[in-house]
Amino acid sequence: MRKILYVLITSITFVILLFNILSIYHVPFVGLQLFKVSSGSMEPTIKISNLIIVKRTSDFKEGDIVTYKRGSEYITHRIVDIQDEQIITKGDANNTTDRPIKRNQIIGKYIYQFKIVTVVNYVFNNPFNILFMLITALALVLMYRTIRQ
Repeated sequence: MRKILYVLITSITFVILLFNILSIYHVPFVGLQLFKVSSGSMEPTIKISNLIIVKRTSDFKEGDIVTYKRGSEYITHRIVDIQDEQIITKGDANNTTDRPIKRNQIIGKYIYQFKIVTVVNYVFNNPFNILFMLITALALVLMYRTIRQ
């Protein structure tokens, strides 16, 4: 039982770390890329800090959520208008549209978001949460040893 728990925890930790590394460096994998959402411009559809999967494609239409690159920044917004090579996007929570972009700036189309990874990121990005988890783990170990004796 102990070995199974160890393998399970190690596997989950590995997957979470892998997702975080892929989202930080935007490494393409089988035509997909991971991005971490850094603003609330697409709320409530996509919440801040969620990890999203973007599928590399050049086939998109009005209403699609796309990730594009402007300078060194990656932006995920919804397409509101397509005029030949110019595409207008807008965040769902924004009042105004973005500056027009070209088709070749678009990385791909949003297809999925990992909400559970967001929860895990929130927990591990807050030092008080980490401290609480360590104290809880220590208390559980001490309780287990006391009961076992």
